[in-house]
Amino acid sequence: MKATLAERTAFFRKHMSYSYPAGATPYVKGRERTRQARELALAEMRAEALDLQVVNEDELEAWDCDVERPEYVFCVCVYGPEDDDGKREFLDCLGMVGVNRLDDPCLRVIAAELCEQALATLDARFEKAVTEAANELAARATFAGVQS
Repeated sequence: MKATLAERTAFFRKHMSYSYPAGATPYVKGRERTRQARELALAEMRAEALDLQVVNEDELEAWDCDVERPEYVFCVCVYGPEDDDGKREFLDCLGMVGVNRLDDPCLRVIAAELCEQALATLDARFEKAVTEAANELAARATFAGVQS
C-alpha cells in the first residue's frame, strides 16, 4: 500500500534539510518546514503517478570530499516515463551522494527534490506545447475569417 500524503509529509518534515528567512519566528519556521515537506510529498506522489524513475547509479568520479568516503557513492538520476520504444529520457541528476546505508532517508529526500525539479521541466514543456498549439489554432481561425 502506498503512503498517504500525510505520511509522506511527516517523513519529509522529519528528514529534509531546510532554511528559514532571517529573524523568522518558531511559528513561521514550523509552517515553512511543513509547506516544504508537503511540496516534496506531492512531487513524490506525482512522480510515481507519471511513472518517473529514480535510479541510484554508481558515481563515476572519484570521491573528492573532505570527509571519509562513505560505503556507497551515487549519482541519483531521474528519468521520464517510458516512450513507445521503451526508453526513458534523462531529466535531472545529483552526483556525489554518499551514504553508508541503502535505506538512508536522505536518498528519498534527494529523489523527491530531483523529481520536483524534473516535474517543473516537464510542466514547462507541456505549457509551451499547449501555447504553441493554441497560437496555431488562433492563426488558422483568423485565416479562415473567424473573429473573436
